[in-house]
Amino acid sequence: MMMRIESTNLSNRRIPVCVRTMIAVVLFLSVAVGRVGAWGWEGHIIVARIAEQHLTDKAKAGITQLLGPDLKISDTSVASWPDNIRRDRPETGPWHYVDIPFEANSYDPTRDCQTGQCVVAQIEHFAAVLTDTNATTVSRAEALRFVVHFVGDMHQPLHSTERNHDRGGNLVKITFLSESQAGNLHSVWDSILLRQYLKGEDVMQYADQLNSRITPQQMKDWAGGSVAEWAWESHQQAVAHTYAGVPIQSTPVNLSPQYVAGNREVVETQLMRAGIRLSILLNKAFQ
Repeated sequence: MMMRIESTNLSNRRIPVCVRTMIAVVLFLSVAVGRVGAWGWEGHIIVARIAEQHLTDKAKAGITQLLGPDLKISDTSVASWPDNIRRDRPETGPWHYVDIPFEANSYDPTRDCQTGQCVVAQIEHFAAVLTDTNATTVSRAEALRFVVHFVGDMHQPLHSTERNHDRGGNLVKITFLSESQAGNLHSVWDSILLRQYLKGEDVMQYADQLNSRITPQQMKDWAGGSVAEWAWESHQQAVAHTYAGVPIQSTPVNLSPQYVAGNREVVETQLMRAGIRLSILLNKAFQ
């Protein structure tokens, strides 16, 4: 049975280092054969927090109207909600990713997103629901939660890629740094790399630091393109970086300190891209 870490009871406040370490170890030792939520709770908070810094007044007011005055999109009960309901609503599982083949030359919806069961189609669908003022408040509030989460998911490179039918790296066995127990590549990119970079730092402060590094040119560059093009860009990151140095084989491959350090810019840039693009979708929905 796949072990799944729920984030329902985790607050946005600083988590003690010992607890962080325990969570990271549990995630690492769990070799999942299904898809889990990208970035873990920290990554989804970071994406939403960055987006919050770029919302228009209309978007802020619209979000408050749907969530109430006591919730923000960076709260775990919003940003991680789609992960927390997957057990009760298994039909939502395929919505968190899109399996673009490693060797593909482009995103092909007829191949990669049959019947709309992928993250690209679901972002587009729920963004439309969110924009529809004739939809019920309940439907729009749920759509908001899905959009916030799925934009983050899609920017985790292994949620937009599959190599050799490896389920987005879930079936790629690895050892991490000095750990001897084998884990999987997907869990590393979901949570473990980011937790290495956080090193116990407050998640909100880390998000604000990333946001402060975003340049006007980057904002301009990242604002362009469609949801499908964003997924293809994420796929390209997986091909160029995530799978680099990780051959197709059954024995575990060690992810070295060089791999961890070399991919920090990729992880952080994807989080920043996701935050800016989430704000664009939300601003458009509430304009």
